[in-house]
Amino acid sequence: MTTSIVDVFRDYKVTAKAEKGDASSVDEDVVVAVIGFAGDHLRGSLVLTAGVGSIEQWKQPFGAVDENTDACDMLGELANMVLGRLKGKLLGEGLPILMSTPTSARGPSVVLMRTDRPEQQLEFNGEGWRLSARVDAAFDDGFGLQEEPTVVAAAAGDVLLF
Repeated sequence: MTTSIVDVFRDYKVTAKAEKGDASSVDEDVVVAVIGFAGDHLRGSLVLTAGVGSIEQWKQPFGAVDENTDACDMLGELANMVLGRLKGKLLGEGLPILMSTPTSARGPSVVLMRTDRPEQQLEFNGEGWRLSARVDAAFDDGFGLQEEPTVVAAAAGDVLLF
C-alpha cells in the first residue's frame, strides 16, 4: 500500500513521506474516504483520512482539479487511484481483487475503531499536509495466492488499443 500511495503522489509531483502511524482520532474539519475490496477468501477496506486544509495543499497538482472541487470528491478519487494501483500489483502476485465505489464523508472529527482483523496504519506527510491511510483485511480459511497468475495487469499510464 505504501508504494501505491507514494507513487500516486509522485506521478503528480507531490512529495510524500511515509511513516508508521496511529492516527485513530482526528479533531479538525476532516474528510474520510472508504473503498472496499474483495477476492477469493478475502475482503477488506482502504480508509483514507485527511483534514480539509491538507487536501487543499495537494489537490491542485492533480491537474483537472479546479478550485471548486469538493474535498470529499478529491479524497474519494485518491482512494480509488491508490486501490487501483494496489489491485494491479496484487494481480501480478496472483491475487485478483474486485473494488467497490469509494464513499466519502466530512465532519468535525473522526475516530477509527480498532478491530481484531489484520490492519496497517500509515501516515503520509508533505509540506503543510498530512494523510492517514489504513487497510483492514479479513482472510477466510482456504486463502492463498494463485500459483501462476493468469492475467497480466496493465500498469498505470499504459495505453490499451482495441
